[in-house]
Amino acid sequence: MESRLAALRATHLEQSLCSRPPIRPNSILTGEHLDKIDAIYRAFESIEKYSYRATPHELADNDFNLNIPHYVDTFEEEDEIDLKAVKKEITSLESQLATVRKRMNDHLEYLGL
Repeated sequence: MESRLAALRATHLEQSLCSRPPIRPNSILTGEHLDKIDAIYRAFESIEKYSYRATPHELADNDFNLNIPHYVDTFEEEDEIDLKAVKKEITSLESQLATVRKRMNDHLEYLGL
């Protein structure tokens, strides 16, 4: 009995080690991506929002921290949200919902429910 339990535990452990969470498409580096990274590295280029050539002095100023946000600003400006249009759409949707609820209640009442 003990050996069967040990085998089941080992099988479960093996399965849990083999199972991986699904990979999002933007989490995969293709050969094209790797070629671009390699070319920029070899050219020793700084490209806005992509790469930065830090000087030894800048590295020292950042306590030799190599976290990307210290050197590359990847912030993307978001589109403004038209709050008046959103409010108008919400009001319209609430009105449509009230109409649907009224019709549903009429049908339920007709069925005696």
